[in-house]
Amino acid sequence: MLEQNYDFGYSSNKKRKTSKIILFSFLFLIIAYLGACLVFYQLSQDKNLKAYQSLNNFRPDLIAVFTGHSGRINLALKIAKKYPQARIFITGVNKKNTLDTLMEAFDLQTAPKLLDIDYSARNTVENGISTLRMLRKNPHLKNVLIISHDYHLMRINLIMNKLRAENENYEFHFLGRETNYSNIRNLKILSKEVIKLVRTYFLFLFWSPG
Repeated sequence: MLEQNYDFGYSSNKKRKTSKIILFSFLFLIIAYLGACLVFYQLSQDKNLKAYQSLNNFRPDLIAVFTGHSGRINLALKIAKKYPQARIFITGVNKKNTLDTLMEAFDLQTAPKLLDIDYSARNTVENGISTLRMLRKNPHLKNVLIISHDYHLMRINLIMNKLRAENENYEFHFLGRETNYSNIRNLKILSKEVIKLVRTYFLFLFWSPG
């Protein structure tokens, strides 16, 4: 009988230790994840700041907009006014939209002279594929400005470097619409983007261009 009580006490202590290990592991993962989000945020902000600074010495042949959240097309049209020679390529457009509806939405009196819309892309990797298809059909386009949100730039950079062939000498610059992180919704987007970046990295470990 005493032996049974001893076994019972030992089992309870073991369960408590296991529960503590699980709890501390969970807390460690949360802290590590929040730290990764903070580092990611800082790197994104630095990259976007450098992108704005580099525009002084960069004249894009193509301005590509990776659609998703609002404000990206508007930023692209604003930037395009400084570079009237640049072609505009909007990838990932909803099939319900046309050039006319886009003009109406952004209060454009006349459409930019060279504006192309892509309906096929459903995610960021497909945005990259569509942009490279556009570039390959127009070999005179070499300097490319890709516009999205600031938190999105690191993943786009990774994708474009992985997708393009070794002999393709495009010069990519990335410019992001600034995000207000006092908004809870935007903090959630930032945290999800960290996961998406890691997932994309591992995707390309097994990626075969062919």
